[in-house]
Amino acid sequence: MNYTNEQKNVVENNRDNILVAAAAGSGKTTSMVGRIIHEILNKGLSIDRMLVVTFTVDAAAHMLEKLEASLKKAAEEAKTRGDMEVARLLSAQIDLLPSCYIQTFDSFCARVIKEKGYCIADGDDAELFEPGNIVLDENIGALLKHEAADLAVQEA
Repeated sequence: MNYTNEQKNVVENNRDNILVAAAAGSGKTTSMVGRIIHEILNKGLSIDRMLVVTFTVDAAAHMLEKLEASLKKAAEEAKTRGDMEVARLLSAQIDLLPSCYIQTFDSFCARVIKEKGYCIADGDDAELFEPGNIVLDENIGALLKHEAADLAVQEA
């Protein structure tokens, strides 16, 4: 891949954690996908051990689509070179995509609360999140708002 100097810095940066902030259309997604693949190939990391967050659902979906396409392309290129070990590694990463953490800040926080909320307690060791509680996603929240509005109109 031909990266600009800034993109190359993102892809090959040796820090474990990195924040990429840039204008729309500047290649953030391309850079981040390149970095993810770089981390897999050069540091032995696995996609299900990474956290990639963004602000919008569309951006997260685009990142996931682009990552899947890039992993498939890289696996095919490895097969063509005869590097079956890298091809298998990349194919295994494709299989892990459904369980990876590429999502919005909101959905990541909701996932943490849903999966680990039972661990959180206040100063008196009382559970802050009862096991039966749920975190509403946007779709369920919108449905409940419409239902509440309909009930309010019916009662008026």
